Amino acid sequence: MKQTLRQRLVGALVLIAIGAILWPVVFDEGPARTISRDSVIPAAPAIEPVVIEPLINPVSSDSATFGPLTDEGLPVEEEPDQEMLTTLAESPAVAPAVIDAQGLPEAWSVQVGAFSSQANAVGLMQKLQTAGFKAYLRESDGLARVLVGPKLTKMGAAADLQAIELAFELRGRLVRYAP
Repeated sequence: MKQTLRQRLVGALVLIAIGAILWPVVFDEGPARTISRDSVIPAAPAIEPVVIEPLINPVSSDSATFGPLTDEGLPVEEEPDQEMLTTLAESPAVAPAVIDAQGLPEAWSVQVGAFSSQANAVGLMQKLQTAGFKAYLRESDGLARVLVGPKLTKMGAAADLQAIELAFELRGRLVRYAP
């Protein structure tokens, strides 16, 4: 046979083989799909009610009153100390409290440290309390944060921060107090 005839026959066989492979892919309708109109909905899960116990106020009603009471149980109104009012009015460091959107006074604390070890946080808190600072702990995100305050003004908290940095050689930061 001639070379050209042989090439034509091989080409025809290749085209037939490709056609045989691609025919089912192109013209196959796929499996018959049926849509079931019967819906199977599982039964509702059993939900157990959760009982939330009320909070117990650690402060008794007797200890919540300050000073003498009238016969009706109301606090006795006392005259304000004029000397104290004059001192407060003359002091430039005392600024009026700022009220936030929730109607609460804006307060500031000094965050002195954040520890993953509760024992380290308690140790630092006790050192600060021994030095006369109002230190407390807050736990969040697995960290025990040691804070000092709160103060109603940012300047008051900044003064505490400066005193802590001088006395303990610690770097702290001012944070908003969240009750």
